[in-house]
Amino acid sequence: AAIGDLTDNRVVIAGSSGELEDSADLTFDGTTLAVNAIFDSNDTTQSSSSTTGSAQFAGGVGIAKNLYVGGGAEVTGLTTITGVLDANNTTQSTSATTGSAKFAGGVGIEKQLYVGAGASVGAGFTIGTGIGVTTILDDDAFNNASATALASQQSIKAYVDAQITAEDL
Repeated sequence: AAIGDLTDNRVVIAGSSGELEDSADLTFDGTTLAVNAIFDSNDTTQSSSSTTGSAQFAGGVGIAKNLYVGGGAEVTGLTTITGVLDANNTTQSTSATTGSAKFAGGVGIEKQLYVGAGASVGAGFTIGTGIGVTTILDDDAFNNASATALASQQSIKAYVDAQITAEDL
């Protein structure tokens, strides 16, 4: 093709017949490279930081539709999710370092929390501004006198039954 046959701001490529041609799907205006077709990179370089991998971007990346990540994803900095977070992994949790979701820091929840099965608390828990509860005891005689333990219903009943005599009634 002659220079006059090419369109301004389109990227020039070698066509299938070896002639130079331009494409409306690949344009550059001096600032923005626009690809109006599927961008396919066959480079399989693994990424371990923002400066490694098949594709590297110094600025932010805006994605108008869904993003699929076939392997793991590492995100640094504040991550805001405005929709529902739906984790479909069903790994059971048996400690603070197992399960489908693991957090190294604390978790703040602004609204209600629903637990569909049992819940284990590794240390004390506090309701409101009360004391931190660390255990629930089954101690019928109340010998442990702990300021951070609750008594089971059975222990309370057994203690009260042991304290009340026929004369108290």
